[in-house]
Amino acid sequence: MSDRSAALAIAILGLSLSVLSYTMKDQSLARLVYGCGLLSAGCSLLHWFVARDV
Repeated sequence: MSDRSAALAIAILGLSLSVLSYTMKDQSLARLVYGCGLLSAGCSLLHWFVARDV
């Protein structure tokens, strides 16, 4: 698995976690999962775009 495809897979996983957080009953846990999912997806996509030019 190349570096770019790993970053894209992590971004997809992060976005999936963010969507999954809407089904959680515990509000504080849902916020944590949502934030972590978006943060990991954003960083992974940023890495994917930067690694594209290398």
